[in-house]
Amino acid sequence: MITELPPVVPSSSESPYIDGAAHPMRAVTTEAAFQETSWTTQRAKHVADFFGEMAPVWNQRISPEELDGILDALERGGVPKGGRCLEIGAGTGHATRHLRHWCESVIAIDISEEMLRRLDPAFAPRVLADGSRLPFPDAIADVIALANMFLFPAEVIRLLAPNGRIIWYNGIGEHTPIHLSTEEIIQALDQHSPKIATLASSKTPTWQAIASRWSQATWCVLRRT
Repeated sequence: MITELPPVVPSSSESPYIDGAAHPMRAVTTEAAFQETSWTTQRAKHVADFFGEMAPVWNQRISPEELDGILDALERGGVPKGGRCLEIGAGTGHATRHLRHWCESVIAIDISEEMLRRLDPAFAPRVLADGSRLPFPDAIADVIALANMFLFPAEVIRLLAPNGRIIWYNGIGEHTPIHLSTEEIIQALDQHSPKIATLASSKTPTWQAIASRWSQATWCVLRRT
């Protein structure tokens, strides 16, 4: 079930700086979400190298303000304050700076060492890791934040606490290279859990989502039913 909320900040009239629909990362995003075996060691290295090369200019390419809508997602998406947040794909920390004021603790994770070097360590502890295989125990996260980040459904399901929340955020909405719709996220989560898949086959709603826009960004917050 998806509840769509009206935006509180109207969409910007400016054209996005990129149309990500044709970007190579769009195909990688879809495959990572729906074809678990597509994320190979070679692909992970390619992605790490790509973002490592982008890191020196990332803060000029992506303005911090593009991630300000994270606050809207936290507030109107019904994310309880406090708790432990795993931010997967933290990059240089544009979203981390908001998450750390909402959650009791935040761990910033990225596959690119060069990106993490540019994330202020005062924001959160930094962990260099592949988001598809994270060094944390099951059900550790009250919040899993994915801002302009790939979705690895099986790992997200493993790490999320029973009453936890997933935040999915695309800074320039459908134009973001790493983009999935709310419907696609729910479908991917359903496919990667046998228990959830069984419930889905009986037509029982398995995930609830609250979704909205913030300027050019889109966001959704998901939780298990």
